[in-house]
Parts: sequence; C-alpha cells; structure tokens
Amino acid sequence: MTRTRSLFCAALALVGCDASMTSGTTDASVDARHASGDASRTNPRDGATTPIITGDVVTGVYDVPTSLPGLPPLQAVRGTLEGDGVSIRYEPFEGARDYRVYALPNDAAIHVSGDSVAIDDALYRCAGARVAPSIATDGEADIPGAGMRATVAGPVYFVDRTMADATLGHVYVEAGAGRLPVYALGDPAPSADNQCFWGRWGATRSKIYTTDEGERARMLSEGWRDDGIAFYAPAEGAGAHAIYLGTVVDQQATVRFYYRDGAERATRGDGQAMFHALDTPADGTQPLMRVYYSSNCGAGHDELVRGAVQFELARHQGPQPLNALTWSGVTEPTTLVIEALDSVCPWQGRLASGSIPAFTSPEGVTHQAALTLDEVRASSVNGEVFINGQSDATTRPRAIARAFLRVEPRSRPQMDWFAGFEPGTAWPPFHDEECGALDHNCFQMWRQRSSDWDVNWHTMDTGSYVMGPVLGELWVGYSDWAADTNGKFRLSPLTTAHMDDADYLHVTMEVDAFSTARRYPQILVSDGMPPVQYALPSSNTILLQTRADNPGSGDWPIQVELQICDHRTWDVNQFCPGYHFHTRRNEIGDVVALQPTPEVGEQLGMDRRTRFDLFVSSSRAYILLDSQPFGCVDLPAAGIPHGEVSITFGDVLYHSGVDGLRGFTQRHLQTETQRHFDNLGFSSRVPPPAWDEVRFPCLPPSAMVSN
Repeated sequence: MTRTRSLFCAALALVGCDASMTSGTTDASVDARHASGDASRTNPRDGATTPIITGDVVTGVYDVPTSLPGLPPLQAVRGTLEGDGVSIRYEPFEGARDYRVYALPNDAAIHVSGDSVAIDDALYRCAGARVAPSIATDGEADIPGAGMRATVAGPVYFVDRTMADATLGHVYVEAGAGRLPVYALGDPAPSADNQCFWGRWGATRSKIYTTDEGERARMLSEGWRDDGIAFYAPAEGAGAHAIYLGTVVDQQATVRFYYRDGAERATRGDGQAMFHALDTPADGTQPLMRVYYSSNCGAGHDELVRGAVQFELARHQGPQPLNALTWSGVTEPTTLVIEALDSVCPWQGRLASGSIPAFTSPEGVTHQAALTLDEVRASSVNGEVFINGQSDATTRPRAIARAFLRVEPRSRPQMDWFAGFEPGTAWPPFHDEECGALDHNCFQMWRQRSSDWDVNWHTMDTGSYVMGPVLGELWVGYSDWAADTNGKFRLSPLTTAHMDDADYLHVTMEVDAFSTARRYPQILVSDGMPPVQYALPSSNTILLQTRADNPGSGDWPIQVELQICDHRTWDVNQFCPGYHFHTRRNEIGDVVALQPTPEVGEQLGMDRRTRFDLFVSSSRAYILLDSQPFGCVDLPAAGIPHGEVSITFGDVLYHSGVDGLRGFTQRHLQTETQRHFDNLGFSSRVPPPAWDEVRFPCLPPSAMVSN
C-alpha cells in the first residue's frame, strides 16, 4: 500500500501528499492508526488475504495565490481520497462554531467588504454539529438514564480539584524533533466503560497514555483499543515536568488519575511517570487538560485532551462542531478551501435531488418542501448555497482560519460492480412496477425499475420521496407514512453476486450514516432477488446496519449489528437474531471483555462520509468501518446465503414522529430523512481482508443474540 500511495503522489504531484500516512481517524491520531501493522498482517487461518483498503491521503497547504483575505492557519488538515470524493479532517480551531469546504474561486468572484466575504455562486459543504447527547458536568443535575458524569472542578476521589488544576502543562499537536508520540489505549476490562446505561462516548473508556512502543504493542495484543496518538510530548529536559499515572483498585475496578507534582501527587502517592509536558506554551503547543469521568457502572478515570476545544468537548460532549467535512464530485485537479467559521452555516431548506412542494398529508403530517440546489441558488444572496447548514439565523458566517487541499479524482476501484455516481454519468430512466408484495397489497408502497436498478419505497407518505445523483453522490429523501410506520428504502442493482465457502464476497458502501433507534442505513445480502423485502420469508439474508437500541433514552450509543434472517422477514419491530460488537461474552452470557472497537456514533454525521466494508463467505464475515477492522464472526450453519445473491443498499425511517432527535435534526428532519450514498460496489470470489485475529477474534455462532 505504501508503494501504491507513493506512486499516486508522484504521478499527481499533490502538494503535501504524505505517502506514509493512512486514513480512518480524526486529528492527530491519523498518524498512528496503523502503527501496529494491522493492514499488513495476514489471517493464518485463511491463507491469502486482501489488504485493508484505504484511500490516498493529502495534507493541507497554506501558500495558494488568492484574493481571499489572509487568516490564521487551520492546522493538521488531511483529506482522504475515495473515487471522486474527499473526506477531510482537521485540528479543531478555538472559537470556531462550524467549518466549511468549497472549491477555490476565481478572484473575480470574490467580494470583500470589511471582514465580510461573498463569493459568486459558491457551493459550501458545512460540517455541522456532532449528533450526540450531552453529559452532566460538575454541579449539573444528572441526565436521566446516562449513568455517567464529568468532573473538572469538584471532588475527585478524595481530592478537591479546581478549574486551574485541569491544565497539566503543554504538549505538541504534530510530530517534530525532540517530540514523542503519546499513544492512547482503551482498557478492555468490562469495568472500563459504562455498561449499564446509555452514557457512553469515545472519551468514557478508561485509558492509559504511554510513549513506550513496546508497552503499546503488548497492550494491543491483549485487546486494548487503539485510540492512536493523543498528542506529542516533549522529551525529558529543561522546561518540562513529568505527568504521573496513579491508580486505585475499587471493587475490582482500576481507577486511573493523571497529575503532576503538587498537592494531588502528595495525596495520591508518587505514581508512575508516563511522559513529560512543557511548563509554558511554545510554538505548536496546546494546553494538556484533563476531565474526570465517573460511572454508576464502571471505573472512573482521567481523560487527557489537548487544547481548549477538545477540553470543552470532553467536559460537555453534545452538539459541538464536527471536525470532519465531505467534498464530492471531483472531476479534475481542484484546490479546495477549508475554513473555520465564527457562526453556524445557515439552513436554506431541505436540499434534495428533486423538487417537492410543502404539503400536509391526509393524516395531518406537515412536510417541508424539498429544494434543488438550483432553486436555492436562485433565491440566495450572490447565488451561495450551503449544504448541511444547521442554523436558523440568516447571518453570514465569517471565516476565522483557513487551509487548502489540492486534490484530483482517484481511479474507480476494480470491482465486479461499482456505482460512483460521478458527475456527467447518465442516470437511467425508471418506470413504475407493482410493488412486489406477495399478497399484491401495495398500500403506500411503490416500486421503480430501470435497466440497472430495482428500487422499493416501502410505507412512504405519498409524494414524499425523491432520488437522484447530485454532486457525484446519490441523494435519497423520503418520509414514512403518517410519521408512524415502518418506512424503508431498498436500492438493488440488477447485477448479482456470488457467495460460497471457498472465498469471499466484498460489499462496500459510503453514506452519511447518522443513526438513531428509528433511522439508519443498511446493507442486505440475500439469495432472494429484488424486490428483496418481499423475498425475505423464502430466503437466507445477512443484514448489516448501524442503530441505537434504546429509543427514548437519548438514542445513544450507536452500535453496528450483523443480523441473520433465516427464511423470515426483517422489519423495524421484527429484527433477526445477530451479533453485536461492543463486548465479548462467555458461554453463559457474562461480559468478559470490551472489544477494541471505536464508539460508532463518534464516526457518524449529517454530511460526513462513513465507509462500510463487508467481506462474507458462507461461514465467516468480516466488517470494516472507515477502512479499519471492526468485527469478525463465524456464521451459523443455517440462514446464510449461498450461490447467486442479490445486494441491496437500504435505509430505514420508522415512526419518525417520536424519533428521539435533538437540536437541528428535531427542528428540520423530524418527519423526513435524507441519505447521501456514494461508492457502492461489490466483488465476488475475493480473498478475505488482512486480519489480526489476536486483536479482533471472531465471535462464535453462539454469540448470536435475539434483537
């Protein structure tokens, strides 16, 4: 993979292209996600393997000629190229309330008036906010059902802390001479996170922070979660002080504290020196800060973060600005502008691939209009369009930091079947057909078919659904009938695939995978043919989805599920038995370890690409999330497709009127949903992915649970 990436960089002459980097994480941890060598290992049980697929990564630059006014640099900008799209990550900027990306305009299109900038016909894609619940902090009342709280200023295990105590020193954001990477590793002990309640984020897993490469390798082999590089510490020397780890065993759970010399060390004991921090700020540093997490059902720990932005995130969680952007439809060498903004991008309406007027259904559900980009542009000042704007205010966001990315489209992957929806690709005409229900009851169900696709709209409000290519993606929008039913979207290519015991079927999908207990994307692999929803009772089907399993309790956390439908239907209140991947259990069902998987909800967003890869044979399945290993299962003997199979990319909107949304989604998407699909594909008869079964052991068939 490194050689391929190097050749790509050389061929395209991408400024700042780093051939050593891999994708799949945010901010500084992108430097080390593969440091353990996961992508190069083979599966000794299966022999030949397929390398774990990652996109080419380019880094931000700052010296692009433009008449845009000068701004401070937005640091650590990296873009992962996949086909004609780019997934962009960056270091959070203090004071930013949103972020956006757009194509560098000609100088003639830029209009500067004081600190206000307008760009003729600009198309912006905005980051928006994390779709995550908040946590109770310090003196705030507990949030019902969360079972977790954060403390900065207050009592922490017999030590009274103040806000000033939260800063432990100063550390670096990026690598450099005289700096050591500090790796964060999540404890696999069952007590290391909140297992009894819904209050669980990436930060709530108890961690060890270490610079010891050997210790890190040992811990990874023992099942610790790899959270990458948290920050870079100065080597020991003048102007630096040690940061210590102290522990207490409380009811067989290890409580972890991080502190420096002073009163807390005198109380807790000497502890173990883990790394150093600078006494005072220096160029390229941010303050090293801590937040203590305590659980009603797990061990407490200090979470370490760099910078005020990440500190506020760790302290409060909730809908803070997402440090991830998406750009799609790249057809030629393009310079992208990435900016931090002083206010949230404006909501200009429900953007869609086609126009639908606002209406109220016979059941009394009011639906907002669906608007095309051209319709929004025609009514916008200077023709500017904001995708994923989430503010009801009409103020214009002002850029406060900036960087640039220079990108080119990446070649389409070599797959048996692939749809990248590239701009200029012809979208085939569709004709209506009977829905396909076995009893011919098509009430509130529609089916459309083309030379390439079979599309099923299941239990929709009449006139609410729309689908089509936009900006190199497939945009889908719809509403469940009466905001109270089991709405489902099914998109099946007419090309079929093959599954057997000898090799693997690889299915891939990118989608903005924001999920709740009532709305989520899916992949279905079935030996039933389209329309697959009606073929399920007579078929074997494997279903992959993200979903929150606790409606009414914050719709959080989100989990990945692999379900097995053995000659039975699947529906929103008729789940099939399947596998969950957050914990590992013994034969009697007790949790014996937390899996080294990321918190899925932290990788989802309203306009953030999330990539799903499913490698499945008749006996085993591997799941990758954002090109990183996520889970492996040994499949049961019954219910597994074999031979010719259909592939379906799907989505669910169920009883939307009571979906547990918050903030922007509650105001504007309560009874509608939208998905942006891209890079859909599959290949039959391929090797399994490279896999480290020590770190990600396969769950046995006995791990299946009823859902």
